[in-house]
Amino acid sequence: MATCKFVNVDPMNYVPMLFTLQHIFHVYEKSLGLLSPESMWQEYEQDQWGSDPRRKMIAKGRLVSARIPI
Repeated sequence: MATCKFVNVDPMNYVPMLFTLQHIFHVYEKSLGLLSPESMWQEYEQDQWGSDPRRKMIAKGRLVSARIPI
C-alpha cells in the first residue's frame, strides 16, 4: 500500500474484490439477524462453571500451587 501511494498508483488495482469491505458486508448481510427479545430466550439449565476454590489466594498473600495434582 505504501509503495503504491509512493508511486501514485491506486492500490485497489492489486486487491482482489474478495477482500473489499463491501464484499465482506455482503457475505454477512443475510447470516446475521436481529436478536429476539430477552423475554423469549430459553432458561439456561446447564451446570454453572466457576473458579476452582482450591486455587484461590491464601489470606497471607501466598499463591496456592497451580500444579495439576496427580
